[in-house]
Amino acid sequence: MIYISPMKNELFSYFAGLFDGEGCIQIVKYTSHWSRRKTKVYGLQVTVNMSSISPQKLLKKHFGGSIINRKGAIPNHRDTHVWQIWGAKAMFFLKAIYPYSMIKKEQIENAIEFQEHLEVFQKVWPKIKGKSTNTLPSEVIEYREKLFKKAKDLKKDFH
Repeated sequence: MIYISPMKNELFSYFAGLFDGEGCIQIVKYTSHWSRRKTKVYGLQVTVNMSSISPQKLLKKHFGGSIINRKGAIPNHRDTHVWQIWGAKAMFFLKAIYPYSMIKKEQIENAIEFQEHLEVFQKVWPKIKGKSTNTLPSEVIEYREKLFKKAKDLKKDFH
């Protein structure tokens, strides 16, 4: 059994509330230009966007990632600060806050399922016998696309 100190519980609870209000989960999709076949590549990104930078610094201290400063796009609007984290680190963050999330549990579950799928497949893919191409099997692409679309659908409730 894993022991988590009461201080960590308070911190994770704080991060979960922060994320429920100001956070965003994205499964991003783009076309790879590394191969001749131009395959689809998927990845997990988690962000928290606020005008105050202190919470982002705390997130970065505990989970890594980066902070991007964005100038106010509209005159007389505040600058914002975006904490972002990708892949396995994003999944670690989501697993840490999941028990305390009240609003975005379903989005977090979908993101964790997606990232776990990526990590398992990355371990298995190099070992598949007879692999003569870098193109992923169609069922793998379909599964990733399903989780990608589900992430987009789940976000509609928050806009």
